[in-house]
Amino acid sequence: MKTPKEEKIEVIQDELKRLSKLEAVALSEGGKLLFNSLMKDAVSVIDTLGYKYNSLSQVEFIALCAELKTKLDLARVMNKSIKNKEQADKDLEAALLED
Repeated sequence: MKTPKEEKIEVIQDELKRLSKLEAVALSEGGKLLFNSLMKDAVSVIDTLGYKYNSLSQVEFIALCAELKTKLDLARVMNKSIKNKEQADKDLEAALLED
């Protein structure tokens, strides 16, 4: 049976593995292309909303907003992966030093 400290360390290590994978994608050439593409697509959706807001149906407007949110959420995950990994490293270090 694991102690609470061991469980906490295991959770942090699992999170570090996940964040390391995201960081690898974000720092890769393909990840950078994906991020830039997401940003261009987001700007395109914003342009559409800005130019056509008064002629869009409610369903079209909601669909465009949902598309924008999806693109920005994915870009945010990629963009924050490095910072989140650094924090997880600090959390792991602190958990290992706990009594």
